[in-house]
Amino acid sequence: MLVAGAAAWFALGTAPERFEAALVELGLPWSFAFLLSLTIGLVPEMRKRFRTIEESQRTRGLDLSGGPIARTRARLPMLVPFLAAVIRYGYDLSTALTARGFDEPGPRTSITTVDHTRRDLGLYLLAVGVVSVGLVL
Repeated sequence: MLVAGAAAWFALGTAPERFEAALVELGLPWSFAFLLSLTIGLVPEMRKRFRTIEESQRTRGLDLSGGPIARTRARLPMLVPFLAAVIRYGYDLSTALTARGFDEPGPRTSITTVDHTRRDLGLYLLAVGVVSVGLVL
């Protein structure tokens, strides 16, 4: 619960671009840092798309009353448009990355920078300690 709560808090409070810049500055390869930041940004985007589809279905008469099984069964027809939206998003992202030279070798530049202070390093150590104690307990 502690790790899941910390991950949710982190995802809500951190911009993916700053997270990517911090990982690159810590020495991780840019492609791996980009993958992680893209993943963090993907979850809210897919949630927004699902809610849009759900609102569209509600305007067409979707009834979400009843127990959890009835609500799940009522949401099944939303699966096809959601999967189509996810595939379209992936295709658009692939096209944008290709157009921007994602595969090109060479050094990368970034407009986002991250400066670490002693207070930041202390907070990192405190976070690692809290997670370690939580896992031991």
